[in-house]
Amino acid sequence: MADASVKFDAASGPEKNEVRDDSEASTGNKVILLGMSGVGKTSLFLRIKDGQFNSDTTNIRTDQAIKKTIQVGQETVEMTLYDSEAGMEYHEKTLTRGYYRNSDVALLVYSADSIDSVTRLVNCITRVNDYAPEATKIVIRNKVDLEDQTVREHEVSAQITDVGYTIKYFCSTSALKPSGIDDLLLKIGKIILKKMREPVPVEPTINRFDSFRAGQTQPTDTANKSTCC
Repeated sequence: MADASVKFDAASGPEKNEVRDDSEASTGNKVILLGMSGVGKTSLFLRIKDGQFNSDTTNIRTDQAIKKTIQVGQETVEMTLYDSEAGMEYHEKTLTRGYYRNSDVALLVYSADSIDSVTRLVNCITRVNDYAPEATKIVIRNKVDLEDQTVREHEVSAQITDVGYTIKYFCSTSALKPSGIDDLLLKIGKIILKKMREPVPVEPTINRFDSFRAGQTQPTDTANKSTCC
């Protein structure tokens, strides 16, 4: 398996890596975090950002985005990772369509010890389908470091398939240990590379006569047409 690693801009270094809010950050290769409050979205964001774990994210501003470079084999790809404001309650009631718009990848996070977070995750999938239909979805089982993991993976798949959704990518992570972070980044990098290689659809050039069908009269330029006697 190819290695995935996160790189910082050489000029800035990790401690000065640029963090910008939603209105300023580029939407290129946009990756968004979604999930109810308490599943560990911000902890994952900070682990990817700084390589550190913060057990108390209460006073941390979460409406931020950060650019990262992912190494996938011999290739590199850039992503802009967005962390949302607050939790799932915010997404359901207030979060604007702009957060979802132009997303390439949606990270759908649930907690391994909360079946409610799985139920609420279905709402996230619905909103991604509505507002970012082209985004590839990755379901993340977070907090796998916990001894008491009450949520079974087959329960997650069942809840998703029961409402008619299909998810291709799954990943297990722990921001605390950490574990699964490199695997997650590798998945994101491969997905973005695949999207970059897909040909851009070219709309056909429409001739002004193409819209006329058999039996219809094509337009004529009567002004310049010579009169026959």
